[in-house]
Amino acid sequence: MTKTFVWSLLVSGLLPSLAQAEPMNLRCSYTEASYSAAYMKQPESRKCPQTRCYYDLRFDTEQTQATVNQAEGYQFSQSDEQYKLYREMENPIVEGIDKSAFLINKSDLSYRSRKSTPPDVVIETSGQCEAF
Repeated sequence: MTKTFVWSLLVSGLLPSLAQAEPMNLRCSYTEASYSAAYMKQPESRKCPQTRCYYDLRFDTEQTQATVNQAEGYQFSQSDEQYKLYREMENPIVEGIDKSAFLINKSDLSYRSRKSTPPDVVIETSGQCEAF
């Protein structure tokens, strides 16, 4: 075997492993949130108490689990266009299911989130994510 042949085998074996899993740490910022509920006449918006609020999202593109603000239990999936983080949890206080979803566009890292809790209370945010 020549040195060139050995190097080509070594490099061709390493390249696929370099292109695999990609850990992502995103800080997704927003300046206001929209609130709606069955008992409200119309949805309301509330400005963030600071200049901007954020969610810290952590996931690995080769895994199915993710965290949001260090809270575990989010399911991770992706398509060609976006990342999706989703979680459902039992809420013993109101005896229902809380749902959270984050959709992040891969092209520009813009995002939308929606959290709902019984009785039909919904909080939505949107903004921009950046790697950290």
